[in-house]
Amino acid sequence: MLMNDIVDWLIPDIPKDISQQIHKEKILLVELFMRQEQGMINILEKGGSSSIKETYRRSEDDMMSSAQKQRNCG
Repeated sequence: MLMNDIVDWLIPDIPKDISQQIHKEKILLVELFMRQEQGMINILEKGGSSSIKETYRRSEDDMMSSAQKQRNCG
């Protein structure tokens, strides 16, 4: 039983490069959510001069272009 735990600890289930890619994608998602929240705050501060849908669309477009750049560089 102890030997199985040691082997499981020594040999990861996920290859390192895939683990790094998952980590990068999580970071990009956090950035997207932060941009969306900042956009919502800006809209509320301006009194709703922009539409919420447009803000989300811009954030999603930024996220997609960032993810594509990351994949091309990685």
